[in-house]
Amino acid sequence: MMVCFDRYVIDFHPKNLKVKESSLYNSLLQHIKNHVLPDRKIATQNEIKRNQELLNTNSTARVNRHHQNFLAKW
Repeated sequence: MMVCFDRYVIDFHPKNLKVKESSLYNSLLQHIKNHVLPDRKIATQNEIKRNQELLNTNSTARVNRHHQNFLAKW
């Protein structure tokens, strides 16, 4: 049985690469910038909006900053 996949995993984590060093893998980095980063930015904006709506109803509420933290480390 043969299985075909249309997806790949691009993982810079084990190498602990910074953006400058990652540029050695320019085509992969460009793909991530074009296809992953826009979705991460949208998720962050949606999270900020949800947090603000929650804080408007309860100023002491605990808010989620998962997407904001992820984008800050981008």
